[in-house]
Amino acid sequence: AYRRQRQMCIRDSTMALFTKHGIQNVSYWKPLEQPNTLIYVVAHPSLAEAAVAWQAFGTDPAWQAVYAASISDGRLVANIDKVFMTKTDYSPLP
Repeated sequence: AYRRQRQMCIRDSTMALFTKHGIQNVSYWKPLEQPNTLIYVVAHPSLAEAAVAWQAFGTDPAWQAVYAASISDGRLVANIDKVFMTKTDYSPLP
């Protein structure tokens, strides 16, 4: 039940808040070998706009309420790795 609550939090709150702050949801993945890991890909027009968007997201009272509720029974995340990427010219994805 707890895992399902986390998934609902992401689907019902976090993704909408990302969109609200200009963070484009691209895809979400769960590695088969690491079931407690979530990898998500989001997009930004630039690094500068990413910084502004993440700052706004982090200070949004709606996100702070969602986050507080999500950790009420313990932290959900042990660590966050953030990687900025650019697509290669030979990538088959659009």
